[in-house]
Amino acid sequence: MSNRKHPQASCETCPFFNRVGIRGRGTLDAQDHADLMIIGDAPNSQDVINRQVFSSDTVAILVKLLKLDKLSSFWMTNASLCFGQDSKEREQAASACQKRLEEEILQVQPKLIITMGNIPTKLLLGKGPGITKRRGQRTELQIAQEDGSLFTTEVLPTVHPSAVIKNSALLAGLESDLNFAYGLLNPSVDFVRPPNPEEIEYVLTEDYRMVLQKAQESTFCVLDIETNSLDPVSGKIILLVMAPSEDPLVYLIPQHVIYSQGFSDELERTKHHIKWSGHETKFDRNFIRLQLGVILDFSYDTLLAHFLLDERQGTHGAKEICAAMFRAPDWDRPVKEFFVGKKVVDYSTMPKQMLYTYTANDGYWQRIMTWELHKMLKPQSKLVWVYKNLLIPGVRVLSNAEAIGIRLDKTLFSQLIPKYEGKALEAYTQMCSCIGHEFNPRSPQQVSRIMFDELGLPEVDGRSTNAKTVLAILENQHEFVKYLLDYREAYTISSRYVTGLSNAVLADGRVHTRFNLAGTVTGRLSSSNP
Repeated sequence: MSNRKHPQASCETCPFFNRVGIRGRGTLDAQDHADLMIIGDAPNSQDVINRQVFSSDTVAILVKLLKLDKLSSFWMTNASLCFGQDSKEREQAASACQKRLEEEILQVQPKLIITMGNIPTKLLLGKGPGITKRRGQRTELQIAQEDGSLFTTEVLPTVHPSAVIKNSALLAGLESDLNFAYGLLNPSVDFVRPPNPEEIEYVLTEDYRMVLQKAQESTFCVLDIETNSLDPVSGKIILLVMAPSEDPLVYLIPQHVIYSQGFSDELERTKHHIKWSGHETKFDRNFIRLQLGVILDFSYDTLLAHFLLDERQGTHGAKEICAAMFRAPDWDRPVKEFFVGKKVVDYSTMPKQMLYTYTANDGYWQRIMTWELHKMLKPQSKLVWVYKNLLIPGVRVLSNAEAIGIRLDKTLFSQLIPKYEGKALEAYTQMCSCIGHEFNPRSPQQVSRIMFDELGLPEVDGRSTNAKTVLAILENQHEFVKYLLDYREAYTISSRYVTGLSNAVLADGRVHTRFNLAGTVTGRLSSSNP
């Protein structure tokens, strides 16, 4: 086939089938291998003109930040060989090129792979959060070879340099990731490699008195729990981790000990003598309160500390912080893979060794995160004041509200369902009368076609049917729009609030929402679930 770019590529399924393919390039060692492999998503227009991958401004950034001139060997390529601008088509092209890319990896045998952007990261590591959350997390990759053995390397995702050119705020993260990669590959650099998940030392113990004594003698002690559900009323704590700040070990307390009267009594007795640390501590505090009857006050909440230092959304997860700041590996990847395809995520069903390793890493990295964020926050007196006098007390108040919950009259709510369903049906009937046929009022495409094609209403914001920006303006131009607004209001009240809140009532007859102190950039309080 004349347009096939590589024997392993499925070019006939690629949207860029008729375009020019741009092969990889670099400097290989005597065995035709490379220490480092850099993978972008697709060539850009400049690459096509120059017939050379990474030939535009992105190379200048790579050379400067990654010190390519100081590496003995490297190789640069893309997830797909051919140029395209549409992101969905680039994903399709990458999928068609996956076997080709794996073959290229096996030929180059890199010690480390840097994936730049969402497309190559997703192609090699599978589905997951966006690149801003995955960047910096080392993940093991295995590819089957012809002889049946597995080639093993590591993947380090980061943002694409072209994204940095558009958004300079991403530069610091890219620079940090590439400096880390250079340290991994260059033994002469003064560099401490972060431990792999299996290397974290922990002790599974029933001697909770010994652990609590160590916690009292420490500057602080990490406390984190693993549970079999997110429901603090009927769920159970299955494992508890404590990591005293000056102790190199991490201690795991098993479930049968956690629910013993002795443990609850000792936790109650010592709780005011320990500075507890956690991440999003309301969750742990609520579970311990409702399950064990002990109300703990945390002195450190690293989610709130990080929020004060960097209020951007989507950056406050413990694993994302540890990957970005300390190059922690993706220690929960085995857990995510274990639950793929399972309808219920219940940590009590995990293999014990997997659970212990995962929980130990939670405690280990939480301890490091507490030390570092405390040091970063300490010189900023105004932020420290907000942290100590507003956020930490706020956590306690909101945690109390969450744990107590909000009583809901399900009988009254059940009477509201037919009321608002009836209003929604009446509005829908009126809309059908206006246009002379039935349709799906919850389909933006169908509503858009009716408004702008059948009724000829003016397009205010493209073909949007947004209630605030479009329907409010067009409400007086046709009665269909008025009935559509009535329908959406009644349907929203019925589905989201009446039915939604009724379904959120737990076994104690109350709704236990989660209030988010760090949920908005503006600082406004928000809630979730529900």
